[in-house]
Amino acid sequence: MPDTNIPEVFNLEQYINAHLALYHDSHSQLTSIMDDLVNQISSYKNLKDHVHTIKSRIKSESSIADSLRRKYNKTKVPIPSDELFRGINDIIGMRILHLQRAQIEQINKGLLEWIDAYNYEKLEGPIAKVYDNETKAFFEKLGIDTESNARMYTSVHYVVLNNTKSRYSFEIQVRTLLEEAWGEVDHKINYPNPTTSVACLGQIRSLAHLTTGCNRLIDSILRSHEEYAVLTESLQKRNTENSTQHTR
Repeated sequence: MPDTNIPEVFNLEQYINAHLALYHDSHSQLTSIMDDLVNQISSYKNLKDHVHTIKSRIKSESSIADSLRRKYNKTKVPIPSDELFRGINDIIGMRILHLQRAQIEQINKGLLEWIDAYNYEKLEGPIAKVYDNETKAFFEKLGIDTESNARMYTSVHYVVLNNTKSRYSFEIQVRTLLEEAWGEVDHKINYPNPTTSVACLGQIRSLAHLTTGCNRLIDSILRSHEEYAVLTESLQKRNTENSTQHTR
């Protein structure tokens, strides 16, 4: 007679395949939710003037399988099937891109307002992933928590839970256009397998520092442009007033 007290052996691949089946069944709903989120953010009154581009994606099947495998190997605790879309919080991912680093202050305020306006729940963030002290100080001055990042990319992260009957969490990343360009180059050489080229590693670090410097320069250029516009308007107004006085 078999011993019924012997625990059933956990089959990792069966577990992953069962969750992938759920992912496939829910894919159209995930896409619909993602499209709604992008439309909400792009049209939200306190965000639309500061956002340049929104990129979005549904996590691929292979990436979900990797996440499930990695999480189980780390914790030895499987994610229940009804918790899949919360257990992996970036199945829906969005990236908000903006031109000027200084815009993050208004974008952060706008995102937090948007979360409240739609009765979503903020699970994590905002957390700025940074690699240098100057950028760390910049975000901390705005009241945004920071986390050191050895990979040298800069991005502000949020994890949010929607308010539908089927609860889905999603990740939002916010970064400048230049930080996105750096990320694309980094992805080319370090994904899926990190480069072992000493030259490439040195160059990608140099590019990260150049990106930070260029972000500061863009802030300076646009700030100077605004100051010049105010000064020009003031001078034109003064000249008009003087001209009016002389014609009296």
